[in-house]
Amino acid sequence: MDGFPENWMPPRELAGGLPRKKHLTPRGVFAFIFALALMPGAVFAFTAFHMAQRQSGDTNDNLRLHGQDATARIIRLWHTKGRGSSEVVTYVFSAGGKRVQGDCDVPLRVWDSMRIGADLPVRYVPSDPAVNHPSAWEESTVPMWVAIGLPSIPAAISLCLLIVVMRRGQLAAYGVPAPGIVSLSYQMKTGWGVRYRFRTAEGAVVSGRDQSDRGYEAGAHVCVLYMPRHPNRNSLYPLTLYRVE
Repeated sequence: MDGFPENWMPPRELAGGLPRKKHLTPRGVFAFIFALALMPGAVFAFTAFHMAQRQSGDTNDNLRLHGQDATARIIRLWHTKGRGSSEVVTYVFSAGGKRVQGDCDVPLRVWDSMRIGADLPVRYVPSDPAVNHPSAWEESTVPMWVAIGLPSIPAAISLCLLIVVMRRGQLAAYGVPAPGIVSLSYQMKTGWGVRYRFRTAEGAVVSGRDQSDRGYEAGAHVCVLYMPRHPNRNSLYPLTLYRVE
């Protein structure tokens, strides 16, 4: 009456004792390796942003405390290319009898007033004239939200993938098989989304959703694995990330 098949029997490989023997499928291996590969990238990005933030901060502090004023001459105005394009000024000045050249990004509020051959007030560190910057603005630092937020994205993706792989492994080893009925199947960019209902060993009817390599007709009978103490943790069987023996 409820649409679930009578005298339903689970696939033979699910009928043995627990925990079951399981192996990652090629897709599961890819997901696991990809998750592990993202984490060093997140650490590298965090380190690079932190170093850039610290370096620009140290430069600004050094120029404030030890900087000496000079007048430079603008010799070039140009634009960098790419997604992060910016306006750049190249200038030269004299420090300790030597010609020093520098360049830096220019804020938009100042850019329109720049002219080749015009004077540009700068500050430099006498002990190291290569540390220099126009006096009208300080070297921009990497915002804290960028230094922390951007590396957090691959780290979060890595963590989520590892959790998915771990939980699907628990389902493969300890999940209880149950008869299910497809409520809806719809195509996605990465396959098919499937919504279904299944009946637990205690007779409760629980709704679930999963992704699949194939579509299903509404009303199709499927096998579902669920965790006995947490029926909301469930997935269609066969699992995409694990193969059960």
